[in-house]
Amino acid sequence: MRQQRRLGRRTLGLLLIPVLAAAIPPLAASQASHSTQARHIPLAWFEDVTHKAGIVSRHHTRRFNNPYAEIMQGYTRLGAAAAVADYDRDGFEDIFVTDSCTTCKNHLYHNNGDFTFTDVAVKAGVTDGNDEENASADALWFDYNNDGFPDLLVVRFGHSILYQNMGNGTFRDVTKAAGLDRYMNAIKAIAFDYDNDGFVDLLIGCYFQPVNIFHPSTPRFFPESFENANNGGGVVVFHNNKNGTFSEVT
Repeated sequence: MRQQRRLGRRTLGLLLIPVLAAAIPPLAASQASHSTQARHIPLAWFEDVTHKAGIVSRHHTRRFNNPYAEIMQGYTRLGAAAAVADYDRDGFEDIFVTDSCTTCKNHLYHNNGDFTFTDVAVKAGVTDGNDEENASADALWFDYNNDGFPDLLVVRFGHSILYQNMGNGTFRDVTKAAGLDRYMNAIKAIAFDYDNDGFVDLLIGCYFQPVNIFHPSTPRFFPESFENANNGGGVVVFHNNKNGTFSEVT
């Protein structure tokens, strides 16, 4: 009798296995599978290789010689920027890094392809960006003339600089020829083809109104409010004319 009961229980158990298996939701089974896999994925580990790679630049705060020096230093601390692009099309991403102090140079780190970089800014002709009337704030790579080589816009408090990539590892300043020689106190720029004509246009964000912040005659250019200032610099939109020049269409 006991043997029959045990056989009955075993039979019932065997019958229930496929029923229970069918009742398990596919999502729950999938989650269980992923959970098991996740337990076997090794943790990611990052190592600081900045100096080993040859990236040795350091950002310096701009110093001002005017009654608002302490406040202005705080604003220009925003000017530490890095932009990445394969400017020489060798298959390795290079890095452009800005600085802000009056005598400081900007840096262009060429990727050597062996996990190291070499600063070639002097050779490439892109060290300029900081002087008595201008301070670098941002950088943007974009191909404004559609020649396949990334060009470089150095966004500045003051006049920004557009460097044309000559395709041989060097750049030339084409700011004035391109129609971008304008005092803007810019702090950010993005490139996008807003009219879908095949040439990228520019949107430049300005922190202050177009006044000389390095030799101000009045403090009225400071934001009236950090939450909802109505006296900021606004944005400026430049349309790419497809001939190496831009026109403001804000």
